[in-house]
Order: sequence, then structure tokens, then C-alpha cells
Amino acid sequence: TRMGNLRGYRQAFLDARAYGEAWDKAVRDKADPPARNVDKDTLWGILQGRFLPQVHCYRSDDMISFLQVADELGFKVRGFHHTIEAYKIRDVLAEREVSVSTWDDWWGFKLEAWDGVQANAAMVATAGGRAVIHSDSPIGIQRLNQEAGKAWRDGAEAGFPVSEDEALRWIT
Repeated sequence: TRMGNLRGYRQAFLDARAYGEAWDKAVRDKADPPARNVDKDTLWGILQGRFLPQVHCYRSDDMISFLQVADELGFKVRGFHHTIEAYKIRDVLAEREVSVSTWDDWWGFKLEAWDGVQANAAMVATAGGRAVIHSDSPIGIQRLNQEAGKAWRDGAEAGFPVSEDEALRWIT
């Protein structure tokens, strides 16, 4: 469930915090540190600000929930990927300088991707956010210029015009 996923995120970060604090204490006290755990090392790095997470997330409610976890635990999210519903919270994402990696018209293929709009990137960009056009497909990645062009056109047609330079930044 979504609530279960959120609980899992929180617990993983809380466990990483305890792990990192135990390592710090062992170093201070010149004692044996805990057993090395690469997963917790990475999350501890996020909590310390050494790494900026990029989170796979389609829906706006999931993005907001993860941002709440970040606020609670004191870290910054760098970006969300597959952000079909970024347009719904574009003001929040722009204010926090969280990038959104999306595509123009690849939506509706599963429940999490149902509520996409083709003007998504332009809506994010006109709100001051950081839009990125991406692809998971080895074929689609070869045509990001065309994807950005479609997103640029779709945004303009929906009343969210962006400059050609901005549309080019979506893929560079």
C-alpha cells in the first residue's frame, strides 16, 4: 500500500540515522563500529546532505508524502522521476527547487500513470520549476529532442508557453 511504502521509507531513514550515529560514536570513542551496511551508508549520506536523492514517483500525493518525510528528517530531495502528476504540485516543486523528469505523452499505461497531461513539463516550467524530458526506453532516449518539441507544443497549446531555450534545457 502507499501508506506501507511511506512507513518503509521513514523506517529505513530512521534506521540509517541510528546506524550513522553509532558509527560516529564509535569513531569518537575509538571503539569498534557497527557492521558495514551499504544501504544505510547511502541513506545516512542523504541525511547528512552528502547525497541528494532522486526518487521514482509518478503521483503528486506520493511526491508530497516523500517531501514530508524529507522535512521530518531534515534532508533535501533533488528530483522526482516519472512525474506524471507534477503539474498538480508545480508550485511546491518550484519553491523547493525539486526537478521533475517526465515525458510528453507516455501516460495511462498503469494506474500510477493515469492522470498525466501533455502540458506537464510546460506547466512545471512556467511555475518556475525544473522540468526534464527523459525516457526509460532505449528507443525513446534517441529522440528526446522530438519529445521536448512535443512537450513544448503541447504546453503552448494549453496556454503554458515557454521559450525554445527553456524547451532545449529540458533535454540538455
